[in-house]
Amino acid sequence: MLSQRMLKSSRGFSLTELMIVLAIMGVLLALAAPSFSRWISNAKIRTAAEAVLSGLQLARTEALNRNAIMRFQLTTTVDDSCAFSDAGPSWVVSRDEAAGQCGATPVISDTTVGGNPMPPPRIFQTYDGTQAGGEGAQIDAAGQVVFTFNGMGRLTFPITNASIQVYGVQGENGCIAGGGKDRCMRIDISQGGGIKLCDPSLPTTNVQAC
Repeated sequence: MLSQRMLKSSRGFSLTELMIVLAIMGVLLALAAPSFSRWISNAKIRTAAEAVLSGLQLARTEALNRNAIMRFQLTTTVDDSCAFSDAGPSWVVSRDEAAGQCGATPVISDTTVGGNPMPPPRIFQTYDGTQAGGEGAQIDAAGQVVFTFNGMGRLTFPITNASIQVYGVQGENGCIAGGGKDRCMRIDISQGGGIKLCDPSLPTTNVQAC
C-alpha cells in the first residue's frame, strides 16, 4: 500500500496540467513582449547616444592634452569609402579632415620617432556604428558633421552651441515628446566645451533633463 502511494506521488504532470501551464506562460509572454521590445529599442538609442558622447569627449580631451585643434567627425563608415554624414552612424576623431581616409592607421603622437610631423589625417580613434547595433537608432546632427575643439577645450566649430539628436527607428515621431514611446536622447555641446547627454522628455527639474 505504501509503495503504491509513493508511486502515485512521484508521477509527473498530466497532459491537461501541462497544457494549462503552457497557456499561462504564453499569456505572460504576450503581455511582456511589448515592454521587452520597448526596452531593447531604448537600450539601442542610449547605446548610440553614449557612443557619440564618448567620441565628443575624446576629441575635447585630446585637444586639451595636446593643446591643439581636434576634430570629431560623423561619417558613414570607418574605411576609406567614408563620407561626412550628419546621420553617422560612425565617427572619427582626428587632427585633420578624415573624409575618404577613415581607414588610415590610428596614431598615438603628432610626430614620428624622428620628430617629423605625422602625415594627415592623423586619426586617433574611430567608431564603427554599423557594428554596434546602429541599425536600431538614428542620429540627427541637423546638418553639422564636424565639431572642433581647441587647446582650451572650447568648441570652435560650429561657432554656436550645438545639439545632436538620437532617435529610434521611427525617427522623431517615435519619441515621447512627439507622442511616441521611444525615450530619445540628445547631446548638447556648448561653446565653452561642456558636453551633456540628456533626455528631452524629462521635466526640467530632473538632473537628466535637457
